[in-house]
Amino acid sequence: MRIAELLKSIQETPYPSEKIADLLFHFSQTEYARQKPIVHQSVWLAYGSVVRGVVSSTMDQSLIRENTREIKEKYAHIIQKEFETSNTIYDKILALKTMANAGIDLSVYELEKIIIDMKEELPDIMPRKIQNILMPIYKNPLIKIMHTLPRQPLLVQIVGSMEREPNQQVTSVCRDRATSQYDVIQA
Repeated sequence: MRIAELLKSIQETPYPSEKIADLLFHFSQTEYARQKPIVHQSVWLAYGSVVRGVVSSTMDQSLIRENTREIKEKYAHIIQKEFETSNTIYDKILALKTMANAGIDLSVYELEKIIIDMKEELPDIMPRKIQNILMPIYKNPLIKIMHTLPRQPLLVQIVGSMEREPNQQVTSVCRDRATSQYDVIQA
């Protein structure tokens, strides 16, 4: 569809703005966007990408507003609300992907709650599928943390968290990723 292609090109705009993000959100709420699955998906993924550009610390310094935390909270709340009001697994996954695209550091706490809730609600239902969806959300922040060469107290927290993790596959993947990233950084 032509609209999906246009939305994809909006994701790559060199100067994302709150106005563009807000317009994408309003478009996502229209009946047209809700009735067309490809448009619905494209608009939310574009929204996440534009939000990432708006809240990113690498954005052009002359365009950054002082109240960045408020902006992050606003967009994190919108995406969280979309997740909570979603009625289908597909829409919930789309909201999680939008959250990942947005890359808002404040949404980590909400993601943690979602992961814990999903583990409690769906312990035996489609565990491989859930792991495939949640694993990138869980391990990507770990890789970013390892790139910052964290000090010992943070490493102790990470190891403690991994020790408490009940899923051995998650622990194994995170340990392997952390070790490989540490080896790459030390090289």
